[in-house]
Amino acid sequence: DIAAFNIGSNDGDMSSENFIAAASEMIDDLRTRYPDMLLLFTTPFWGTHQSSWL
Repeated sequence: DIAAFNIGSNDGDMSSENFIAAASEMIDDLRTRYPDMLLLFTTPFWGTHQSSWL
């Protein structure tokens, strides 16, 4: 199975810290529920945030 999605749209009034935390939680949840799933995603958040998701 493959999941492909883009993490990069914050249309709400969320702080960047909360937005990144929510995206990290979503990825962790997918890895827990589907450990063999290949996760493909794009994001404009480079550096420490993206490396923590990989």
